Amino acid sequence: MQETLLHKAAKNAFDEFHLRNLPKVKYLSVEYAEILTEKKKLYGEYRLIKKDMQEI
Repeated sequence: MQETLLHKAAKNAFDEFHLRNLPKVKYLSVEYAEILTEKKKLYGEYRLIKKDMQEI
């Protein structure tokens, strides 16, 4: 029963995003690396802004 509900939920998610196949691991790794780089850059900016705010 639970497996059926999980299967239906997964199918609904795939349908919602119009996916037919899972993305390749290589593609996901590249995308993750890009997002992580952007996160690190933005976090650095955030720390500087937070420091400025605390000084004010």
